[in-house]
Amino acid sequence: MGVTLEEYEVGLKEQEQEVAKKLKQAHAEEYRVQEKERQVLKKEIHVLEKEKSETTRRLADTKSSH
Repeated sequence: MGVTLEEYEVGLKEQEQEVAKKLKQAHAEEYRVQEKERQVLKKEIHVLEKEKSETTRRLADTKSSH
């Protein structure tokens, strides 16, 4: 004997819920990864901005920075 239509529908609904749960988790993980990358870039930008500022300051007063 095979699966009834009702059993088949219940199985599909359970599968749909499981896939939706995994998809939600995947999106959350994607966001966390993106946020980490954003934080790394912000730190890198901050360091580069400080370096540029220091270089600009030294250029403005080359005699004392030499």
